Amino acid sequence: MTPKTSRTAISTTLGIALMTAGHVMAAADPGLQEWVRVDPANVAAECGLDPALLAEADTKMRGNPYAVVRYGKLCHEFGDTKDTFHVASITKFMASLTFGIATTKTALSDEALVTDYLKPAQMGLINRQAKIAHVLAMTSTKWNLAWGKKGTWSYDALGWREIDKLIPIIETALAREPEAFPGVTTIEQLAKTQLFDKIGMASTTWKGNSVAYSMNSNVRDVARLGLLQLRKGMWNGQPILSEEYT
Repeated sequence: MTPKTSRTAISTTLGIALMTAGHVMAAADPGLQEWVRVDPANVAAECGLDPALLAEADTKMRGNPYAVVRYGKLCHEFGDTKDTFHVASITKFMASLTFGIATTKTALSDEALVTDYLKPAQMGLINRQAKIAHVLAMTSTKWNLAWGKKGTWSYDALGWREIDKLIPIIETALAREPEAFPGVTTIEQLAKTQLFDKIGMASTTWKGNSVAYSMNSNVRDVARLGLLQLRKGMWNGQPILSEEYT
């Protein structure tokens, strides 16, 4: 990861974090259209934001792009928010939403045992009693999975320990129920057709080789992911995934 890529991932995350959860239900979304930025002269009235404070924030970003979305509107942006970079661990966020999408039409559930979807040779260090929810939480390799007994939590940054097991888990579910998403056999295809295409992430690419990192995107596209979560899985009037997985 280059320094520029790292900074971009951080600033993209900031763009999501600045969205206001208190107005989730009232928030709109851009559908499949490009974002239309609120005229700077109208930011205070339409977004309830202080233009002076936004300008001050710009000076502190050291050239890193970011965006502020509020009430479903692109209220402010700084830098080249259309330029595409490797967005590192934001891939994990995207993959968790893709998992949620898979559950909408297949029998896949985070309450299922990992052994229901992985062969013994695929398990690695994962506890045979672990549920898929443990993989999502990055706790599936703990020897004791009881509440309060898992010990110190650690981040599976590169996916090698457990989080990348979501790939064969989801693809097994797709293979078992090919009618669920016709023509979709891989996690890459699922993310592309059921997530990126449906919420207008036209500048995003992902080969599906790791859910820990490896996605390329930009600030504007990742803002759509954040807004999808705030809208409880709804986009353009349609449910993309259930609220349970947002």
